[in-house]
Amino acid sequence: MNIVKEATLKHLQITWIMDTNMRKLTFKIVEGSELYQMQFITDRTPKWTVEQYSRNRNCTMELIGDEPTEKTEPTSYKLN
Repeated sequence: MNIVKEATLKHLQITWIMDTNMRKLTFKIVEGSELYQMQFITDRTPKWTVEQYSRNRNCTMELIGDEPTEKTEPTSYKLN
């Protein structure tokens, strides 16, 4: 890859990150007898997040928070 193409790709990646509207989604999750909450920092919809998280789990998810965030890196973590 030549330098011009590489610079253009980096610019597009940076532009995509800056233009992406990240959300902080908070879910109450019941998995078997376990009840916990998780937060997802994502540019995806709540529906997509539920589909992906629950695809290999037997759980129910209730969206309890959906707000914008300044964070730019997608991540997820258990709250309790």
